[in-house]
Amino acid sequence: MERPMFSNPFDMVTFQVENGGDEEKFMVHKEHVCYYSPVLKAAFNSSLIEGQTQSYRLDDIRPDSFRLFVQWLYTQEFYTLDEISLAEEDPASETALTTMKLCQERDLNIIQLWLLADKFLIPRLQDDAMKRFLKILENQKNKHEAIYRSTHWIPHVYAEGRTALDSPLRHLAVDLCLYSTSSSWSNAHPDHFPHQLLMELMSQTILSRVNTYLTEKQYMHVRPARNYLVVEDEP
Repeated sequence: MERPMFSNPFDMVTFQVENGGDEEKFMVHKEHVCYYSPVLKAAFNSSLIEGQTQSYRLDDIRPDSFRLFVQWLYTQEFYTLDEISLAEEDPASETALTTMKLCQERDLNIIQLWLLADKFLIPRLQDDAMKRFLKILENQKNKHEAIYRSTHWIPHVYAEGRTALDSPLRHLAVDLCLYSTSSSWSNAHPDHFPHQLLMELMSQTILSRVNTYLTEKQYMHVRPARNYLVVEDEP
């Protein structure tokens, strides 16, 4: 993909980002945001308030999440905390608790980045965020030994109509519960699993009869193949 050429380096737009009292202002080159997002291009070149003021307000995004968005606009990369092993740590230790908090913040930032890319119609960024998050989930299996599982972000995805029923984030949440979340973790964190998720989990847990010569009935779990990406990988 070609990059913006800084043809007008003094033409800036402002994003006012606020979440729970945490507010920050970002100034970004208009050429970049308009190049990557058709939504922002339409907004900043319209007669609406965004076009008149050359500013855009976001009231439900953490500034740290938006910072990842700005990084990606300029570099096509974003930077997050590396996974820190908890395998040798006491789950109640200060080190473990601090690490888990940092991991929770990092994971929610990536989820919000995906949602922001969805809002602004930037599918390549959605896929970059999803690939990073899938890698994090895989690393957790090797480094945390069930001390920490990334599920606290799930209610955020389901709240206030942020995602549709066929959202890749919802598919991921369902699969995470089916295949990677232990009963002890879910019992210890019931607030991570909203009612709508459980309904989707129930509807997608399909049992298929297995042909067998044995007298007792046997079943296996089946589900449709998943693709959490919104753009096919380039060859």
